[in-house]
Amino acid sequence: MAEAIFTKSLCFQVKSKEFDDRVATLDVALSVRTSPAPLQKKYLYVQLTDKKDSFFLYTLKLDEEDFQTLKVSQGLLVDFPSFPQKLMGLLSLCLDEAKKETPKFILQLSLQDGKATLNVVETNPFKHLTHLSLQVVPGNDEAVKTFLSECLRDYKERNEKLTNELRSTETSLRNSLSATEEALSARNAELASMKLQWESRLSEIQAQNAHHINSEKEESLKSQSQTQQRFLQEKRDLEQAHMKIVKQLEARVYELDTQNKELTETKFVNDASIRDLTSKLSLAEEEGLKMRQDVQQLRKDNMDLESDLHRHEKSENQLLTRVAVLEQQVHDKDTVIGSSNDLLHAEQAQKKLLDDELTNSKSRVVQLELNTKTLSDEIVKANEIIRKLQQEGKNVQAKLKLRSQIALRQEEVLKEKEKEADSAERETIKMREELEKCNSKLKEFESKLQIVESEKAECEKKIASNENVISWLNKQLDQVQMGRARVAQPIPTHTVSLTQHNSRQSTSLATPDGPQPVTPEVASKIPQPKYKSTPIVPPTTEGKENEPIVDAKYLPAETRPAVVPLKARNWMLNSGDPLMLPAKPRISKEQVNPHSALATAYFPRSK
Repeated sequence: MAEAIFTKSLCFQVKSKEFDDRVATLDVALSVRTSPAPLQKKYLYVQLTDKKDSFFLYTLKLDEEDFQTLKVSQGLLVDFPSFPQKLMGLLSLCLDEAKKETPKFILQLSLQDGKATLNVVETNPFKHLTHLSLQVVPGNDEAVKTFLSECLRDYKERNEKLTNELRSTETSLRNSLSATEEALSARNAELASMKLQWESRLSEIQAQNAHHINSEKEESLKSQSQTQQRFLQEKRDLEQAHMKIVKQLEARVYELDTQNKELTETKFVNDASIRDLTSKLSLAEEEGLKMRQDVQQLRKDNMDLESDLHRHEKSENQLLTRVAVLEQQVHDKDTVIGSSNDLLHAEQAQKKLLDDELTNSKSRVVQLELNTKTLSDEIVKANEIIRKLQQEGKNVQAKLKLRSQIALRQEEVLKEKEKEADSAERETIKMREELEKCNSKLKEFESKLQIVESEKAECEKKIASNENVISWLNKQLDQVQMGRARVAQPIPTHTVSLTQHNSRQSTSLATPDGPQPVTPEVASKIPQPKYKSTPIVPPTTEGKENEPIVDAKYLPAETRPAVVPLKARNWMLNSGDPLMLPAKPRISKEQVNPHSALATAYFPRSK
């Protein structure tokens, strides 16, 4: 019983001594088989064949005992039941790697001296590692014959199966062909009858359509002539209306052009002032930025000087400590020298005593010769000691001179360091003074910058107030023109004088027809300025008959007309009347003084 577990075509590198190395595609078949009845052992059967060469056959039968030998010899870590799956994994890995340009796993079949070896090799730049090596046996005549007989039997079975499938498909196709031919003949007969019907129907429809088209053409011609006449009439009407509208728009455009020119002139003046202020502001900002940079540089220099001063102070402290140590050493040496001097004086005193004794001993030379010899020896010893002490005193004096010279040099160095420290302190004081000056200058520039910004804001407010004044005055003039166009209506209250009659104790408004009474309700509706430079007194009826609404001091001197009493004024439409304005007056830029008394009364300047 054979159980096939792997059958695929793999790429092999075939190596042999008889011919050159080549690459061949071989069929590999793995199957787990069982031996005949007495033993019934399972073994792995490996078969290598070539489709191009029918006599190419290599086989391997690997049972459990042979696998143990293979495991020990090649150091395998798997058991016999799992070996077929692992071998399948290696072969599949070789199949996947064969698709790459540089495969990592390859299969080799080496043929040497009638023996064949199947190797699974891993390649790397350093070494080729053989993961598995199997000894395959070439097939003998009997094995080749059985293999060929099996192949022939398989081919015959496939051929018989294919012939049966071909016959069945042929019969089914013939049956379907006959059925389709019968259906085609029936459809052809139906098609011929439908063609005859559609031809007759088409001729009838063409005749009907020709008659209908003629009637529609006549109706369309009539409607076309009517619509052309209507459109021509509408075109004439629209052209006339268009000409009227164009004339009105041209007049309006002329008015708007004049207004635009005046406003552009004022705008240019304001833009020039704004540019001047912005240039001043930019210059002030640049100066402020330069001063800030100078201040930062001075701060850095000050920090460097402070670090140098700290370093000098540190070195000065070190030198002071060293001087103190040297002074202590000199004091110690002085004490040593004093003690040595005391010893010297004692020795000198002792020497004097000895000299005295010597003089005494000379008088007693005869008696004390032996004592004299011993004393002379002691004197010699004492002289040697005195010479040594004198030599040590000289050495100590030389050392003291050297110490004093070193101390003098150190004092000079200290004086130089003190001078350097004093100069550094003076420089730091100067730098601090300069820093304070720079800070004061920076504060002055900041204050100037704030002043410039405030002036800029005031100019912007002035410009806005001027624009408001101009727009308000133009609106007032438009209202005056509209009132003058309506002669029957009363004149607006902001162009005539308001009179109060003492007799009636009520306010009257002058019109061309005569004075009309003005009630308190109407007087309360008279427009009053929003911002007042002087308090507005409510209207009274005592002694102010011919007083105008706007005080004469707020009008410019060169354009102020003489006030004519309302009762003495001629209310006919006379162009010479100072209160009668021309047809289309506009306030020009020269006539408007943004800082006049009237403008400041209604729009006070911001402080």
